[in-house]
Amino acid sequence: MLRYLLTMLTLLIAVVSSATYATDAKPDIEQLKLLVETDPQLAIQQADAYLARPLDDETRLQVLAKQCIAFMVMSNYDRVTAIYQSAELDIQKPGNESYHVQIESCYARSLERRGKIEQALSIYNKLISIAEQHDLKLQSAWVYSSRGQLFSYQGKYAKSIEDVARAFELFEQSGEDDKHFRLQLMNAMGNTYGYMKQYDRALQYYHLVDEELSQQGDIIGQSIAVYNIANTLVNMDRLEQALTFANKARALSVKGDDKLGVAYADMQIAKIESKQGDFEAALQAATSAHEVFLEYDDTEGIAKSLLNKAQYLHGMERTKEAIPFAQQAAEIYTRNNTLSGQEVSYELLAELAYNEQAYRDAYLHLKKRFELNEMIFDKDLNREVAAMEAKFNAQIQVQQNQLLQAQNEVKEAKLEQAAAHREQFRLLILALLIIATILTWQLVINRRARKLQALAARTDELTGIANRRHILELLQQEWERAVRYHETFTVVLLDVDHFKAINDKYGHSMGDKVLKAIASQLIASARVVDHVARYGGEEFIILLPKVDKRQAQGLVERVRHAIESIHIELLNETITASLGYADFDGKESLESLLSNADKAMYIAKAKGRNQSVASSTD
Repeated sequence: MLRYLLTMLTLLIAVVSSATYATDAKPDIEQLKLLVETDPQLAIQQADAYLARPLDDETRLQVLAKQCIAFMVMSNYDRVTAIYQSAELDIQKPGNESYHVQIESCYARSLERRGKIEQALSIYNKLISIAEQHDLKLQSAWVYSSRGQLFSYQGKYAKSIEDVARAFELFEQSGEDDKHFRLQLMNAMGNTYGYMKQYDRALQYYHLVDEELSQQGDIIGQSIAVYNIANTLVNMDRLEQALTFANKARALSVKGDDKLGVAYADMQIAKIESKQGDFEAALQAATSAHEVFLEYDDTEGIAKSLLNKAQYLHGMERTKEAIPFAQQAAEIYTRNNTLSGQEVSYELLAELAYNEQAYRDAYLHLKKRFELNEMIFDKDLNREVAAMEAKFNAQIQVQQNQLLQAQNEVKEAKLEQAAAHREQFRLLILALLIIATILTWQLVINRRARKLQALAARTDELTGIANRRHILELLQQEWERAVRYHETFTVVLLDVDHFKAINDKYGHSMGDKVLKAIASQLIASARVVDHVARYGGEEFIILLPKVDKRQAQGLVERVRHAIESIHIELLNETITASLGYADFDGKESLESLLSNADKAMYIAKAKGRNQSVASSTD
């Protein structure tokens, strides 16, 4: 009897459940929206279940719009594209303008993440026109917010501030109580202040967003806010605090199954490790993150990870390995028209080329960097103007929030007063702009002059190779490295034979040609890791890392024969040189080592010139 009753009860529950499911055919859009904010993976599954049912066109578009956002949160850009393509015809129909804006703006954000910046910007401009034409205030606010963040990434800070402020205004006018979107706007404002290097103000916004999203249970949204806090603290050189927040962002991303968020958190941790001197760990983290960015086709992440890998390899003195990564990063930033990324890439390429003694390449990269710097000039100026506008707009926003609690008459009066203040402030900006233009242009000129002076200070003006000052710095570094790692290196000094006689007989211009020709032969004969320099007058010096004098003998003789083979038109003399070389024994000072090489060189001269002699300290 009991078994029979249980069986009947089970059947009754099944019938009731079935009836409930049948009558509840219309999807719960508000619940789906909440899932997008708190559990996007579950939201995707719920949307799939809804879409498997027969739905009218409007309900189907509502579900697709929410599912598109969920896929965007999960960085699944292929599925975002698929949703847009499946809905493209329906959203063009009259009456579907709201869903048109929602779905295509979601698609535009996926294009932006894939580096298709101009295409995304074109879509944003089109959608703003559609939304405003049909008085869709909330949808207009979404698109203005997205476009404002894109402008921040491009460095167009005044436009960014204008768009985000417009988004705030439209959101208030819409009367919608969308707390999640309000937090997105606050995060966008924090991003803009971060780009403008107003880090304290950016942190205020990020902390507010973090606290609110934590209460709402939005794990992925919170991980982004926490990542932004960590990034801002790194820029402020508060590394210990930054590491705490970067690890928290990583833990939240792992909890939310957000692989892309984990990769960005790992990049942040790597950046902190590099600043603390642990380049090996930083390189491993950046390499791991790079693989994830490639998997998700995240162009911004790909470029950042390539550039960071190059910087970390540079910090480890692995210059040759760093160059290809820096070049790839520069190419991506160029395609995306990201001037700041290009500038950093070319500045790094110039340093790497100089370390490889590729002086012409270093010059060209540095020249490109200066050209980019001049292009960024307007953006830097824009940043200062935007910073002033941001302070003003922040004051206006505080006023607006207070006015919401007041009567409409009072609100209108204060808004008119705020508009008058805005006009006065813009006139002040115009005056400051003229002054800032003059000062900033002078700053650009001075910066360029300092760079060129620094390059000239390390290069011999006649031969184009390193000068005495720079080679002594390199020798000191090599001596310290050899002492630390118990290694050796060899120093070669050479003096041109009968150089005074050549000057006296053929003139100083011929003497200059001889010195240039010898410098060229030294570069051609030396290894990639070696350093050559003009030591003074007709003396040259070669630094051979990780080589003792026995191993150096062959290279020294190759140099001597190369000099002997030099032919210069109208010079009826054979050019020869006397060379002396000595290796580091692990104990002697750098001054003693140079003295031993110098003594060996003079022994070579005393023996009849045009020969090489190794020092003997026995």
